[in-house]
Amino acid sequence: MTDIGSQTYTCKYPDGCVKTLTYTEIKKHNTAIIEDNVMYGYIHPETYSDQEVEEYERKAKAENRSFLAFLREHPDITITLNLQTELYAAQPMAVVL
Repeated sequence: MTDIGSQTYTCKYPDGCVKTLTYTEIKKHNTAIIEDNVMYGYIHPETYSDQEVEEYERKAKAENRSFLAFLREHPDITITLNLQTELYAAQPMAVVL
């Protein structure tokens, strides 16, 4: 059985580039982006209140935990980089009728 940290996933980037990333790389990237966004919010109090930053942090961390759990449960999933949030996310799947 593969250690979850070394489990690999295919990432299709919006520009067409395809890379293989480990679970650990994905987790570190998303965590760093969330932490960076939180710090940005705190150093710009004229734009974001502490409450807004704290709400974002709670929501983003919860969504990231759910995403990482989804990755653990679906090791063959293809992911993508969301250019708006700069976070890795599950690639939308087509609905088959």
